[in-house]
Amino acid sequence: MNNHLKFLASYIVLFSSTILQAQFGDQQTITTAANAVRNIIPVDINGDGFFDILYSSQFDGNVGWIENLGGTGSFSEVNIIGDAEFTSFVNSADLDGDGDQDVLAVSGSQNLVVWFENIDGLGNFSPIKIVSSNTIGAFAVAGADLNGDGFIDIVASAGSESAIYWFENNSNTGTFSTKQLISNQANHGRYFNLVDIDNDNDLDVVASSSGSEVLTWYENLDGLGNFGAPNIIAPSGQAVLSLFSADLDGDGDIDIVTPSSGDDEVAWYENTDGQGAFGPKKSIATNDFEVRWTFVADLDNDGDNDVLTAGKNFNTRVHWYENLDGLGSFSNKQEIFNLENGSVATVSAADLDNDGDIDPISSTFIDDKIAWYENFTILNIEDQALATLKIYPNPTDGFLNINAKDTVIEKITIFNVQGKVVLRQEKDLTTIPVHNLKSGVYFLKAETAKGELVEQFVKE
Repeated sequence: MNNHLKFLASYIVLFSSTILQAQFGDQQTITTAANAVRNIIPVDINGDGFFDILYSSQFDGNVGWIENLGGTGSFSEVNIIGDAEFTSFVNSADLDGDGDQDVLAVSGSQNLVVWFENIDGLGNFSPIKIVSSNTIGAFAVAGADLNGDGFIDIVASAGSESAIYWFENNSNTGTFSTKQLISNQANHGRYFNLVDIDNDNDLDVVASSSGSEVLTWYENLDGLGNFGAPNIIAPSGQAVLSLFSADLDGDGDIDIVTPSSGDDEVAWYENTDGQGAFGPKKSIATNDFEVRWTFVADLDNDGDNDVLTAGKNFNTRVHWYENLDGLGSFSNKQEIFNLENGSVATVSAADLDNDGDIDPISSTFIDDKIAWYENFTILNIEDQALATLKIYPNPTDGFLNINAKDTVIEKITIFNVQGKVVLRQEKDLTTIPVHNLKSGVYFLKAETAKGELVEQFVKE
């Protein structure tokens, strides 16, 4: 896929000249060799500036990564990092202070918290290094500086203990303390985020649970890794298996988004004062079938955070919800892809094709697949600076004549309004035959020595 593939898929200029929307392409497979994939992390493993894919694989226990080849969204074969024995979660952080991303993992069945050193910054990893072998039912893991010493510590949840622990990085060389308790009241604790909830410049912990008191946060009291009692955000209801922390209403503090598969609901909780006082649940949707996972990102490039979701059982779908006003009012669910043959494990997003917008990524447990969906963001005509590109006649029923002022056209690509390529041409670029296209609206992208120019046309 072309490294610069980004185009004007559709636009409607009726009453406004500043419309921004997002359209997503078909599913593109990254791999089908991630055996019972549990989670995915987009991260630059080899230091080339492009997002690769890090993943955990439960059945064979492997932790692996897949190289993004040249930032094009085309990927290598799987690179196995190591075996963490029935890996349940993977993450990344620079644990040894050498400027590259190392890999953390946990195994619930083996009660392990481990890491793998990125030896050369190119994605060649050390053998497994055990941080803990007695974190009972280890479920999730992350790295962050909890005590303000500039070194990345490790945090892990232990579902079977209803506990969350942290391990202090002693010397920025990747040697860690024994486990230190954050809380033993995380009722069947699952996922957590490390964020500054109360705006005091240290990292607190927000955690989800499959038991009672399903959403809580724990204050880092002194910035040194001493944590307070649980602050209850959501006291009861359906189990919250995952969560995402982000600013949804544009007020500069951290709110919380949660999925609830038991009642098909996606909801968010407002941090009302920026100090960790949360308001009541605000529903985004109540019809997202068995929704299990959320991810928050600006999918339509309009400056606010939208919500991406995925379900957990067969015939589930990847959806997104547009933040309509930047204040936390959301659109109805919009389907990105119907996952007919796999149970979603997780969903994430990153700019995989290096074109400036955020592409959704999904993993499916049953068919061992990791896939992505290209974001064809619909941008305002003015943003594309199209004045130098002329196409005529428009509408047309046969041929398009093309003129790009003061530059040379190197390639022509035509897309339909769903973002699918319907025609490519790399020679005879002043006249393009379109008589075989169906009637409708299309977009022509001209790649030139000065950049990409896009124009809409109508095929009669």
